[in-house]
Amino acid sequence: MGFLAPYFFVSSCRSLIGFNLSLLPNRLDELRRWAAEIFEEWRSGRIRPVIGARFPFERLPDAHRALASRKTEGKVVVSVGDNRSSTSS
Repeated sequence: MGFLAPYFFVSSCRSLIGFNLSLLPNRLDELRRWAAEIFEEWRSGRIRPVIGARFPFERLPDAHRALASRKTEGKVVVSVGDNRSSTSS
């Protein structure tokens, strides 16, 4: 995998985020509990996702450009097989 020096990320204002999937099989009960808590927060209305631009799958490059522009607000949604959600910013 190589060595990554954090200084090079900080000096260029970049982030490196990773997720180690190899840990998941040993933590399934804990993950299920966390997911249930998050969904309960959503069902009760205490948290609400912010949905931004929507794109049909056929416009995936446009969705990527919107994200790359760093001008989007909320989550960018790409719909597969549903042309009804083809509105975008």
